[in-house]
Amino acid sequence: MPLDPISYSLAKKAKQKAENAYSLAESHASRHESGGEDPLTGWISPSQIGPRSDSPAILYFRTKNIKGDTPIEHAFCPTDSEHGYLGKSDKKWYYVYAKYMSAQNIGASFIDVTGLARANRYTISGQMTDPAETQTLGWNYSLKRLRFRIDSATVKTLAWLDDAEKAGLYAYRKSGRWYDSRLGNAGTSNLGFPDNILYAVPFLVPCQQTFDAIAIVVTTAATGNARLGIYQDNGAIYPGSLLLDAGEVDCSTTGTKSISINLTLDAGIYWLAMVHNASGAFFRGFSGEDTIPIFGADSPGGANSGQWQISYTYGALPDPFPSGATFYNAYVVCIALRKA
Repeated sequence: MPLDPISYSLAKKAKQKAENAYSLAESHASRHESGGEDPLTGWISPSQIGPRSDSPAILYFRTKNIKGDTPIEHAFCPTDSEHGYLGKSDKKWYYVYAKYMSAQNIGASFIDVTGLARANRYTISGQMTDPAETQTLGWNYSLKRLRFRIDSATVKTLAWLDDAEKAGLYAYRKSGRWYDSRLGNAGTSNLGFPDNILYAVPFLVPCQQTFDAIAIVVTTAATGNARLGIYQDNGAIYPGSLLLDAGEVDCSTTGTKSISINLTLDAGIYWLAMVHNASGAFFRGFSGEDTIPIFGADSPGGANSGQWQISYTYGALPDPFPSGATFYNAYVVCIALRKA
């Protein structure tokens, strides 16, 4: 049934309004997907905010004027000073890029640098370039040193020894050469070390170094084997956790008995260990007085170097090293590592 002119006009206007509303909604949604510009002046309270994208995208914070041709120093701030968090302990930002980072009121504020890939290694990075900044600490990339600016005219460089300088003589170990616990070029002897006793000799690693073999020298052969390994120090000049059970060597013939390893050691004190069941065998050793003097003496002038030893039935090396070992100073078994 045809519409009368008035009804037709009303229907046409209603259709046009619907089309206009749809067009406006579509345009509004389009602007908001690509960074809309509604002049919101009140609070917005979303539970989540972020790019509407299934691939990596960037969410920008505006730092220009409305026209977009002049930078303006807008600030992204909490409503109340010293309140709120940027991230949480279980919701961490992966990287933060900034030209300056400042912690004011140092008596009550701090920068906490944690969670790095390696324990006990922390990095503060930045470049001190502004001469107007005073009493600041920063990293100078060209000098590879920390610098402390006292005032606009005075900068102090905090120098420290590099690994080789700190380590002294022991840092300069040549690849392919053997190193043991002797001080200097002390002589060695053919010595008897009873079987079924676990021996541990101190070994100093002054900076990170890699070793590719561990060895002893059998000087008088006997039927049986020796097992070699490395222990970490427990913090009290005593072997602690087992770092490496390198395996067995045959003591039925004389000569150097080595086992291939691939071990990188950080700076510290380690303990080279041996236990054997070759009763009557002799091994290369040296005087306890020629060992690294780390034990300390019972009294002034007393013996302060040697090895730990404890009764232990031959077998796989225990983890941790047994408690109650005896400090023995007369002579020490020569266990050596080869620098990779």
